[in-house]
Amino acid sequence: MLTNIQGYNTADYWNYATYYATGYDATTVPAFQVTLEADLLTLTSAVTGDIAKVTSNDEGNFSMFTKTDTGWDEVIIERGTLQITDSLYSFATANTNFEATGFDNDGFDFAAFDKVPAQEIRQIVEALKSDVFIGDYEINMNELFFRLMEYALNESNFSPDWMFKTSFITVAHKIRSLDQYNTFKFDNTDFIEDFINEVKPYKTKIREYVSKYDKLDLYGSDTTDFDVHSYYDESLGYFRKPSGDAAVTKYYGHKV
Repeated sequence: MLTNIQGYNTADYWNYATYYATGYDATTVPAFQVTLEADLLTLTSAVTGDIAKVTSNDEGNFSMFTKTDTGWDEVIIERGTLQITDSLYSFATANTNFEATGFDNDGFDFAAFDKVPAQEIRQIVEALKSDVFIGDYEINMNELFFRLMEYALNESNFSPDWMFKTSFITVAHKIRSLDQYNTFKFDNTDFIEDFINEVKPYKTKIREYVSKYDKLDLYGSDTTDFDVHSYYDESLGYFRKPSGDAAVTKYYGHKV
């Protein structure tokens, strides 16, 4: 009896790639070539720094080794690492056949509802944390986390609330409407803040306390951009502003 269906496939979003140690790349040329790793022992003429290519390593792929004082170190491994595909995050440029269609996308009506690789991203990050960056490499997970935070800040004009510790709270205190009272009334801002500090958990900190007066205060008048008001020009037959265009500008019967 079918009881569960897996709704994600992390392997759709990564590919095998060639691993290169620091200082080596696709242009590296070997001085020797052998079939198996055991055949490296036959290279008696190799000196420190020489590179040998093994056409079939333990996984059946090619590898390259460099000669050291103590033996051979593997520096290039075919299919030795994983590379994340662009379709994991770049929906706009790598979204073919609507396999990653976000809400309100052009193809939203023709594909599954809001199909994004959220679960796959979670699985990849969990693998990095629990299986890859462990032991001596735990510092790499710490550095990756803060690089991700910096990128998120760079992508947004506002500071995302989820980046702050959950022990921080923001208080939006609506004091009262902006009305005029016949008698003086004290604001209870300090009282409310003191009460929150008293009842909150010890580790919780007030990050921001905002007091707000809630009322729309209408301005019952008009405005003008000029120091003096316009006047009715009898010769022109309409109101004109004192812009200095006329030889003599009138203002309420006075010359200016």
